[in-house]
Formats: sequence, structure tokens, C-alpha cells
Amino acid sequence: MLKYSVVIPAHNAEKYLPLALESVRAQRLSPEAVIVVNDGSSDATAEIAASYDAVVITHRIARGPSAARNAGVAACSTELVAFLDADDEWTPEHAEKTVGVHNYPGVIFSASRAVCIGSESFAVPSPDIGEEPLDLREMLVLENPIIQSGVVIRRDIFEQAGRYNESMRFAEYYDLWNRVAELGLFCPVVTACVRRRIHDDQVSLRFTPKMVAGAWQVRRTTAARRFPSLSESAHRDLVQLLCEGARRDIASAVWTGEAALLSLVRDEMERTDADLQLNGALAAVGGDSMSVMRLAQDIRCRAYKIRSRLRSWRGRSVL
Repeated sequence: MLKYSVVIPAHNAEKYLPLALESVRAQRLSPEAVIVVNDGSSDATAEIAASYDAVVITHRIARGPSAARNAGVAACSTELVAFLDADDEWTPEHAEKTVGVHNYPGVIFSASRAVCIGSESFAVPSPDIGEEPLDLREMLVLENPIIQSGVVIRRDIFEQAGRYNESMRFAEYYDLWNRVAELGLFCPVVTACVRRRIHDDQVSLRFTPKMVAGAWQVRRTTAARRFPSLSESAHRDLVQLLCEGARRDIASAVWTGEAALLSLVRDEMERTDADLQLNGALAAVGGDSMSVMRLAQDIRCRAYKIRSRLRSWRGRSVL
């Protein structure tokens, strides 16, 4: 079995970090090292990490999770690196399963599925992509099926792909997975080995519009990087994937009932159209300002908003 190290970025993480570290300690396949990057914390994060015999790297000023993870990987000496967020946990078989699949030829990164814990408990939706190694490049244009805290990656591939982009604050992991997928195969582990905590301070909950904008930034840079080497038919296929991603984002924005989010998605599609010179292919998915399609999307969005308010009102009336 290949050896691995664990990298945990932590900013003011004293509340949940002990649980994360306990879950690492409980692994059936133990890591060679646990590296906690104390990213400008003002609480007892560093002391807690040290009490678990973790290697502690301290940033005096918070530099963000991308810089923290990059610093953690730079301190590793093992062939494989596993990522865990400070507010998440692993089940005891996580490393055994995600490290084990790296024995398949061509596999350079892997990840397990997750269940959410905290204020709510549910399985994280994930596409059914089986258990065999696969080329993830096309799927990643549409969506990101990879949970950050579930990933194990070859350290040399992480460096070759260019590491995390430290200038990105949102969707930085989605950006990295797209670059990594261009270098080799991904192997999914269908078992839910990650316990992903849901809480009010979570970035993905507090900054949904910025997460959406970040995802579209990744799609633009990914397409721009790939277009020059593609044949004419492959170019058309990638444009069709972008269009399908646009349709899914429109549907998701409509479902939230948030008109501002729907408008943001349309703006990002139009920007992508212009930057990649797609001749309106994406903008057509959202409809122009006077189209029946756009009107229908707007009406459905308002309807979902009204339904959400009614549900909230009914809930309060019962109390």
C-alpha cells in the first residue's frame, strides 16, 4: 500500500478540529504525517493540532485555504497526499479505500463520496460514475463531483498541475481538478467516507453567488486552455458541454427562487460567450431580454420564491 500524508488547512478551527483529527487517528490505514496549516488563527487551533502530534505550519496572517493547502503539500514527503477540511471528518475506512485504488494503472487522483452532518443530515448528491478509473475531463465541464475532503492525489501530479491557484477564493478546488484531470485518470470510491459538516460559517453557504461566478471563471479558463489543441468536432463537443452546463445552472438558479442569482448566471454565460467567441451559443440558453424563454424562466423563478415564502409562513403558523 502506498504511503500518504494528510493536509488540513485550519483558520480559527478550535471548535471542530479535534473531531477531524480524531477521525484521522481512527483510520485503518494510518498516515505517515498529519500536517495542519494554522492560517492566521487567533484561537487555540495551533495548540490543538500540536496536542495530536500533527506537524504545525503557521501563517501569521490568514492567506486563505489555497495557500494553506499548497504550504501543507510542500511539507509532505510521501507519494500521496490526502486533503481534509478542519470542520469535516473521515470514516475509519476512508484512507484504506481512497489510497488503495491508486494501485490501478493510470490513476492519479481519487475521492470518496460524502454525507452531510450538522444542522442537516443527508447524502451529498453525486453522479453515478461507477467504481472504475475514468477520464473526468468532460464531466468536470458540467459539474464538480469531487468532495474536497475526500481527495487523495499523487504529490508529483499536484505540482505538475500547478497547485491551487492562490488568487482564487471561490471554486479553487474545481479549477485544480480540471487541470489535474488533463494529466490522468480519476478513480471514484462509491462509499460515503467523508462526513461533511454543515454550519453557518461555511464558505459554500455564505457566498453562493461568488461560488457560481467562480465556477464560470473555471469553465472559461478550462475551455480557453483546451480549445487550441482540439479538432473541429471536439471543439463543438466542448461548446455543447458548456451549453449543457448553462442549462443546468439556469435550472438551479430558477429553483432557488432568487432573481439576482438567475441574473448572475445569465451574466456569466454572456461573459463566457464573449470571452470565448462562441457567437451567442451560451447566451441563447438564457434567452435574450425580450424572449419567451427568458420570460418563462423569470415566471418560474418568482413562483419558486412565492412557494418558499408560503412554506415559511405555514411553518411559523404551526408554531
